[in-house]
Amino acid sequence: MGKHNRMLDYRRRLPHWIPDHSILSLTWRLAGSLPSSGPEVLSTHRTGRLGFAQQDERLARSSSGPFWLRDPRVARMLEQALRHGETVRKLYVLYAWVIMPNHVHVVLEPRLALPRIMRWLKGRTARKANQILGEGACRSGRTNLSTTGSEPRKN
Repeated sequence: MGKHNRMLDYRRRLPHWIPDHSILSLTWRLAGSLPSSGPEVLSTHRTGRLGFAQQDERLARSSSGPFWLRDPRVARMLEQALRHGETVRKLYVLYAWVIMPNHVHVVLEPRLALPRIMRWLKGRTARKANQILGEGACRSGRTNLSTTGSEPRKN
């Protein structure tokens, strides 16, 4: 558990800027949980990007794709992994989480670089879920990140 002394700035698909000591709201979904909606018609008012509430509503109403987190064994394992990451591995301070049938919401304060935390968390839970459900069943999809409070947001 090292002290943060500078902002984390990294790139995956888009740049991510995380101020030191930020409390983050993270959402990730199971791969294949959203069907392809096809090309969108873009205009000056529609940029093609869904807002958080719209994306969450779309995931919540989805009737296709995997729903492995509905299985109590998988949901329990994910909850245990979240707690383990906080209490044993000391990766973050965990404030809240919600496990939905096809996606997860977590509010945390990272103690390490976020990519390292997510690599551990998503990798561990996918491996364990595959053990529960049968090899090759689980793969997590993309993670959406936002800071909470009045801090700048970039994702």
